[in-house]
Amino acid sequence: SVRGNADAVAELISYHPIDALDKIGLQPSELSGELSSTVTARFGLINDQSPPPPVWSVNLDMRGVDIAKPVEGRMLTGMDGHLVVTPERAVLKADALVDGVPMTLDIIQPVDKNADVVFRRVLSGTLSPADREKIAPGTGTLFSGPIGFSLEVDPDVEARQMISLDLTSAKLTVPGIGWTKDKGIAAKLDFVMKTDGNVVKLSDLKLSGKGFSASGEVSLNKGQLATATFDHVGLSLRDDYQAVITRKGKGYQVKISGASVDLRPIITLAKSSNTADPDNTDNSVPVEVSAGVEAMFGYSDEKLSSANVSYKGQGARIDLLDFKAVTKSGQAVVMAISGGSAGETIEITSGDAGAFARFAGIYSRIRGGLLNVRLKRQDGPLRRGMLDVRNFQVVGEPRLGSLVSTPGK
Repeated sequence: SVRGNADAVAELISYHPIDALDKIGLQPSELSGELSSTVTARFGLINDQSPPPPVWSVNLDMRGVDIAKPVEGRMLTGMDGHLVVTPERAVLKADALVDGVPMTLDIIQPVDKNADVVFRRVLSGTLSPADREKIAPGTGTLFSGPIGFSLEVDPDVEARQMISLDLTSAKLTVPGIGWTKDKGIAAKLDFVMKTDGNVVKLSDLKLSGKGFSASGEVSLNKGQLATATFDHVGLSLRDDYQAVITRKGKGYQVKISGASVDLRPIITLAKSSNTADPDNTDNSVPVEVSAGVEAMFGYSDEKLSSANVSYKGQGARIDLLDFKAVTKSGQAVVMAISGGSAGETIEITSGDAGAFARFAGIYSRIRGGLLNVRLKRQDGPLRRGMLDVRNFQVVGEPRLGSLVSTPGK
């Protein structure tokens, strides 16, 4: 047993017949920190007597050990843990900084190619927001807060990695649709990542949590989304649809189909962005959306059926929106928004004003009625125009009851 500076201790286990460091691709001069080494060995001294192959094991306890050169493209520093090397395998269990990010390493690597040793490489830990940006720049638009992770390399295909993210302590935001999962709500994201040059494919992708789920696959090219196919999206209990996203020029084209979509997050997002500057398209890309679903759900449990939507826009700017659906009473709801150099124009018509008002979360006590809206926005966030509602009833409004019961003067 020997304890001391890493390079000096490592020198003692680098001689024949052990050559422990050479078998794992390291040299004593490449190590710094503190090592404690225990060596057990049995070998013959006289070659003419044809001794059996050497039997040995090296046990290294590491404290703050740094490796001076990259290991498979990654810098390993500050290692605290245990390394065991035998003629068949090397087993590492340690906490370390991988490119400056704290991780726990659990690695088994064959030393003898003919030995029956199964390759294993698992990295795990908790990523802070700063560490997450080091590894995956730009993901701050999706996640905020710490993320637990586990990464396991496929023993047969090294470029294939199985990744599991624990999102319980993080906030998850799906851009563009207003859906968020707050911190403290349990959620998990699992996927298989395979890298081929500049192309990264995420397959078997599964998001799971209480009351929400999604599954599909994603392809990235040079760090940017190329395509995404989701065979199931259920971000609320009333979601049941599929989505295909493809890159189109500098933006994206989205196609949605399926049984139902809960539009409440999008309605809330649209209301909150009413004061946004439509000319400010910083940090946003053009998006085209086409959707055809059997049902769309809004506020007050209101449902619209046979819904079709076409949309083009960028950020807060809407270039085109064409929305058609049918209320429970069989009346049509038609919305058209167009934008351009002359400004934005909004037209809404429906034979059931109450259903539209409930669906949009505007007012829940109107029944029936004819609705016609024409608004225009130019040179600013405010919209001006005409709102015409007629032949409707107001049911169960307490304020109307107080007006009726007030004595006349």
